[in-house]
Amino acid sequence: MSADTAGEPAAAQLEPAIRLLRNRDFISLWAGQSVSLVGSSVSFIGLPLVAVLILHVSPFQLGLISAVEVLPPVVVGPFIGPLVDRHSRHRLMIIADVGRAALLATIPIAVIIGLLALWLMVAVAFLTGILTAIFNVAFQAFLPNLVAAEQLGNGNAKLSASQSASEVTGPGIAAGLIALGGSSAAVAADAFSYVVSAYCLLRIKVRDTGYGRSAADRGRSGQLSAFWHEIQVGFSLLRRDAVLGTVTRSNAILTFFAQMQSAVYFLFLTKSLHFGPSMISLVFTAAGIIGLLSAFGCNRLAARIGFGRLLIFGQLIMALGGTLLALAKGSTLEAATFITGGEACFGIGLTLFGVGYTTLFQLRTEDEVRGRIIGAARFITAASVPFAAIIAGVIGSSFGLRAALIVGAVGMALGLVAVLSPRVWKLDQSRPDHASYRTSR
Repeated sequence: MSADTAGEPAAAQLEPAIRLLRNRDFISLWAGQSVSLVGSSVSFIGLPLVAVLILHVSPFQLGLISAVEVLPPVVVGPFIGPLVDRHSRHRLMIIADVGRAALLATIPIAVIIGLLALWLMVAVAFLTGILTAIFNVAFQAFLPNLVAAEQLGNGNAKLSASQSASEVTGPGIAAGLIALGGSSAAVAADAFSYVVSAYCLLRIKVRDTGYGRSAADRGRSGQLSAFWHEIQVGFSLLRRDAVLGTVTRSNAILTFFAQMQSAVYFLFLTKSLHFGPSMISLVFTAAGIIGLLSAFGCNRLAARIGFGRLLIFGQLIMALGGTLLALAKGSTLEAATFITGGEACFGIGLTLFGVGYTTLFQLRTEDEVRGRIIGAARFITAASVPFAAIIAGVIGSSFGLRAALIVGAVGMALGLVAVLSPRVWKLDQSRPDHASYRTSR
């Protein structure tokens, strides 16, 4: 949905990108989020290591911590949308960052004073997950307040590049911090990254005050009735938009079966393919670099084919990646080739899909209801994720780890079929009137 047409000079096509880099508010947002993503990548390794090396948790207890981290979008997901639309998204993001920094800081402090316990780690994981869910919806809803519609794709591509860069640099930084200060040092670094992110958010001059309760909701008797209606509005509007409804269903299918693969993936690498830590790190680093490179050309590709096709191609590439993972076998070199190819496909596909998916939601929703629609879509996508890991474990135990990967690959292909709609495929092939992308209420 670029405002540029194919026949315009290259300089004109670059103009939105140049204006975006001159947007100080966006630069502040991008810088803070980039630091935060690196911190999260570091903590992704550090937090489990704190549990394993300091608390000496059992596999079940480690699984409990992992499960708690994915529960918040399911437990509180429906309530986040109304919260984000009622209140200032900018303020909610700052509160979420400060809260996550404070929560994560309790882990290294507890280690120092000798009071670290499993219940504390579970509580921190759950509460941090809630704040992350709030931040993500507020962030996605707030970005269109900072940049023009024709710059959204470029902005999302830059944020996606930061995500890929964090996946490349995070493991190395984590290893250095752990070597210098132990596993809790990695968690402390993540806490500090949220402080940096909050500071960058405070530098943003654009402010939003939130919309409060609508006139219809103010006329309802009781806060509970009004809040329940606000929750329903997001799901109702999502159903009424054929494009957003289609991509949400497809994403839910894709996420469910990708999670099935993820649940048994590391066991497959270590037990079936006999990969050591060095090989696994090398594969992920190579794939991360490929994903990072793909992010730089993402917006230009979207300008040529549209965000609908960008999303579809991204999902196709991810489905191919899932297939390559399921087919990995042979010598270490042969298996590593399959795994690297699969991870590279995930890196590229997730970048294309993520930019297309996010930008469509931002362009097709009105500002005052955007949080509720995004929140509803995120809840639908996340609701079945906890069950995917359980099903994968049952299949892996009964029929082997590769069987679970194969089921996941087939399911991801079904997700691709679900998104092959003419409405999505033909979307934004020419210069659009952005007003036509607004969801009617």
